[in-house]
Amino acid sequence: EQTYARVASNFAPNVDDFDAFLREQGSSERSIKRQIEGELAWDRLLRRNFSAEVSDAQVEEIVQRLQDNRGQTEYRVSEIYLAASPGNQDQILARANQIIEQLRQGGSFPAYARQYSDATTAAVGGDLGWLLPGQLPNELAQAVVQMPVGSLSPPISVPGGFSIIAVSDSRQILTVDPRDAVLSLKQITVSFPPGTQVADAEPRIETLTRATQTGTAGCGAAESIAGQVGGDVVQNDNVRVRDLPPELQQMMGELQIGQSTPPFGSLTEGVRVLILCGRDDPPQTATIDPQQIEETLRADRRNRQAISYLRDLRANAIIEYR
Repeated sequence: EQTYARVASNFAPNVDDFDAFLREQGSSERSIKRQIEGELAWDRLLRRNFSAEVSDAQVEEIVQRLQDNRGQTEYRVSEIYLAASPGNQDQILARANQIIEQLRQGGSFPAYARQYSDATTAAVGGDLGWLLPGQLPNELAQAVVQMPVGSLSPPISVPGGFSIIAVSDSRQILTVDPRDAVLSLKQITVSFPPGTQVADAEPRIETLTRATQTGTAGCGAAESIAGQVGGDVVQNDNVRVRDLPPELQQMMGELQIGQSTPPFGSLTEGVRVLILCGRDDPPQTATIDPQQIEETLRADRRNRQAISYLRDLRANAIIEYR
């Protein structure tokens, strides 16, 4: 119940409103709670069955590596690796191009990685984590440093097959990044019934634009504005700029407290405006937190054990068809 209430607070003012939101989306409170129960049980099982001890020497090694690489650029990289042999290279290459086309049409990279990747990272959606180019094979390193954030590579020939690489983010090690600022936002959403025509929606969108872009609007006026246009307001706190879509990152970085983004979205998904209510900028000097490093190492070790455990479970599973 505590976890459900915490999840609900990210989407709606209270639990009852979140329940109604789920029903509108074709889901239900019961289905979300079943998922939460499964996640909590899985986490408890891992903590009970697997040790994730981390030594001081391991933490110190990471600290030293960070200090040695201060200022260098590292990338958040994901990979779909397709194994190929001399006899089926053309077939595997065609499959790789087909996957890329589907990803460019909106397919989920983690979902395709879980389904198609032959690498051990398939279980975590192909996520390789934060890496320096030198930690990657030469073929992949050369591609990563040339790729814009948010882009997808063509199939890259590597020993034993082909790799598809996605770069979701980049950062400079131990360098202050404005995108690490934490925001407090209010979101006004105007929803439209299916089949609404642009001409019918324009008056409400224009009213929303005028009300939020005049310079007198602010977080205190969000509910009033939503009432004028028949919209809903959701409070979003502790939102990191880095976690927003790239186009919104730049937009939010230019706003002052109380200012709003221009309306964005669509008639089918809803037209939204974000109002900046507060901003906690990152410290001027980047520091190393050994405790955070230890927690990250422990989580990574437990995650690797979980992947191995899942692989064994699937290998030992018996499926009966009736």
